[in-house]
Amino acid sequence: MKVRTFVLLLWIVTGIIVGLATTIHFMMMSGSGARDFIKTVVPMFERETGIKVEVEFTSWGEGWTKLMAAVASGEGPDVTQVGTTWVGALQATGAFKDLTGYVQYFGGPIRFLGGPWKTRGYDGRMYAVPWFADIRALVYRKDLMEKYDLPNPPKTWGDLLYSAIFLKEKGEMEYPVGLRGKGRGHYVGSFLWQNNIDIISKDGKEVLLDSEKAFESVKFWSDMLSKYKVMSQGLSEMGHSEICVSFFNNQVAFMYPGPWFVLKVEREVAERWLKEGKIGVAPQPGKNENLRTGFVGGSNLMIFANTKNFDAALKWVKFLLKPEVQAILAEKMFVSPVIKEAYEKDFFKQEPYAEMWEQFKKIGDMGSHYPIHPAWGSMEVFIPNLITDIFSANANGSLNDETIRKLLKKYDSELQNILDSYQ
Repeated sequence: MKVRTFVLLLWIVTGIIVGLATTIHFMMMSGSGARDFIKTVVPMFERETGIKVEVEFTSWGEGWTKLMAAVASGEGPDVTQVGTTWVGALQATGAFKDLTGYVQYFGGPIRFLGGPWKTRGYDGRMYAVPWFADIRALVYRKDLMEKYDLPNPPKTWGDLLYSAIFLKEKGEMEYPVGLRGKGRGHYVGSFLWQNNIDIISKDGKEVLLDSEKAFESVKFWSDMLSKYKVMSQGLSEMGHSEICVSFFNNQVAFMYPGPWFVLKVEREVAERWLKEGKIGVAPQPGKNENLRTGFVGGSNLMIFANTKNFDAALKWVKFLLKPEVQAILAEKMFVSPVIKEAYEKDFFKQEPYAEMWEQFKKIGDMGSHYPIHPAWGSMEVFIPNLITDIFSANANGSLNDETIRKLLKKYDSELQNILDSYQ
């Protein structure tokens, strides 16, 4: 009788404990491999901590709307994935936890790649923990550079332009440079940083587009389209997928994608090209060799200020930064880890990808990002708009230095008005 009573009590107590188990809610943007990743790691976390995780998947477009609704209502998930370009605007709402005091809890700056670490917040605070990186590298035809003894890799704008013109004249391809002409082409920022200038001044008060350095930067990539004709007007209708396919179809020799470029064709094709040494991965060229940087964005994690499960939310974020979890993330979604130690895991040592991942780690550490500023969410639309304006002017024959200066002056004024409204 006593045994039956003990078993009954044990069952009741266990049921109470299970019933009281902490549950956190996590919002994640859907994408290739996202659900498979969650199915793999959530059980790991729950076994390790006893904390339950309920995941809501949403699209990138809907994600921003849902976050704004949560900010307004005060009711949101405990933890959410955010795009790095969102951080400044979200921090300014006051709806998210200030995590500055937890920097060492997450391993400190030394644990993270330098590029992603820059996206953690503005004004010296950390509100967003880097999670995975979208690292944009120079991906190029290494075999053609070797064939003609061209700069391998191109380290400067001059190297890039010379090599592109050379390949064009040799008949290898008509338009060797593939820069995205549709949507958010982050090379707009990259070429500015490669000329040692940003879009907003360091004090966050002045837009810098109406300047000689900004003009030089935009003129360089515009000239590749109009003057030297090593970029195709057809790029105006192309995103990354089409450009990557063009690369593997021997129509493009230089492009600026992330590691996901290998997924844009049959994997066996990409792997064969890597094994044969056709593909090189390197930091993007700069105006000089000391300015070789490029866009590094991706996704961060933020905790809502009104969470009732802050400690559990912290543990979930810390868990997602484990090197082994970062490796699973890369395997399922083919994105770059932000944690340096993750690149030592077996997944990143597998051939023929090992050298590629090593380069992306290096490039991510030296990467740049748009200003983490409250105004940036309202300002960044100028990037696709400027690209459209440049390609449109080229199509109607009006693209010249004067046009570029007028466009930069126009956007400088528009962005300055936005920036002033946040002062």
